Amino acid sequence: MEDSPELFPMLKDRLDELTEKRRQLHIRENEILGIFQQQGEPIQVKDVQQILTSLDCFLIQSEKKQVKALYHTFIEKITFDPNQKEILPIPMRFTPTVI
Repeated sequence: MEDSPELFPMLKDRLDELTEKRRQLHIRENEILGIFQQQGEPIQVKDVQQILTSLDCFLIQSEKKQVKALYHTFIEKITFDPNQKEILPIPMRFTPTVI
């Protein structure tokens, strides 16, 4: 910083932006955890839709490396059959660790 003081405002703005993004993601994480903590109650379709919508928003804003790491946590495998291109089975697993 001493060599390039002109970079300080740009770096501070970026740090503030990332801090705010992290805060928003933490709030959303707590909302999602609250949904999953409803022990003994069946998961509602609207809750799953809300989670997937939030996940989609997160993925759009994330770097490719983060997206790939996230997918690896719950996608078991992707099977591609050249004879049935319109059908693409993607088995997923949502264990307590993943959630």
